[in-house]
Amino acid sequence: MPSKMTTSSYAVLALLDLRPWSAYELTHQAQRSLRYAWPKSERLLYSEPKKLVELGYATVEEELQTGRSRSIYTITAEGRAALREWITTRTQPPRLEVEALLRLLFADHGSKDDVLGALDELESDIGEHHRAIVELMGSYLDGGHPFPQRTHLSVLFATFQIEVFKTMERWIDFARSEIDEWPKTGQLGMTERTEMLTRLLAQDESPLSHEGGLWPAGATVARIWRGWTTAENADTYQGIAESEVFPAIIERQVPGLLGAHLMRAEDVVDDEVEFTTIIWFDDLDSVKNFMGDDYRRAHIPDEVESVLTRYDSEATHFHITGRFHER
Repeated sequence: MPSKMTTSSYAVLALLDLRPWSAYELTHQAQRSLRYAWPKSERLLYSEPKKLVELGYATVEEELQTGRSRSIYTITAEGRAALREWITTRTQPPRLEVEALLRLLFADHGSKDDVLGALDELESDIGEHHRAIVELMGSYLDGGHPFPQRTHLSVLFATFQIEVFKTMERWIDFARSEIDEWPKTGQLGMTERTEMLTRLLAQDESPLSHEGGLWPAGATVARIWRGWTTAENADTYQGIAESEVFPAIIERQVPGLLGAHLMRAEDVVDDEVEFTTIIWFDDLDSVKNFMGDDYRRAHIPDEVESVLTRYDSEATHFHITGRFHER
């Protein structure tokens, strides 16, 4: 009884739809084309063409080449029909297997050097794949795509790959800087830094976008407003701002609004605590769309105004002219 078709089987069948291949050529092309989306062993790929023949989805003919016989596989009409049917079925959920992440998850069983070494190895592997895709795209510009009519598909696929590689490379830098600050790998728990990262993640914000600068990527305008409370009401104001005001702003999903910060002054001066609000926008037009024609005027909810002693009647808008930070 023929084996059941798997996703790998359909991937090989799709390659056969491009042209006939020998078993060696097919395995080589599968590893070249599929390794970043569906990596499988050479042994498994070699077995797939025989399965397709058993199922009637491909034929095989022996061909003599330089005195040696090789098997040439060709897709059948039944194979093309099966391929068309597969392309309409439900996809499998994605799976991410990165041993370096597993080593990080259990880093408390080793030293900082151990987990940093795993990150170094991950960076090396990712960099190799990243460079290979960049070089491949360069070859496409020189007409190097083996199937030029499919270039648009390969390039969209490569876009995903390169974006993933870049994200992983950024995360590795971020992870290194975090681990460098750890006194050890175990028994640290919810530190102040970990709590800050957790709060960002709980709001679906990337800690990476907050690294190397105060403002989110893409921001060019900062809307800054100040308000003061008594020392007694400072916690109340902060609680209202964090639990009601800012979530309400974010939930509106205003185009061009990229994020916000609430800052509280350390010192109490004349029984007053100063708060500063910064809202980041991609440009001034987005501010005007958010606030209306009188965009400078401060809009203060009643529940906020009731705990303020005084506040700026207008917000000030700053254009970001530079971004400077230690790498």
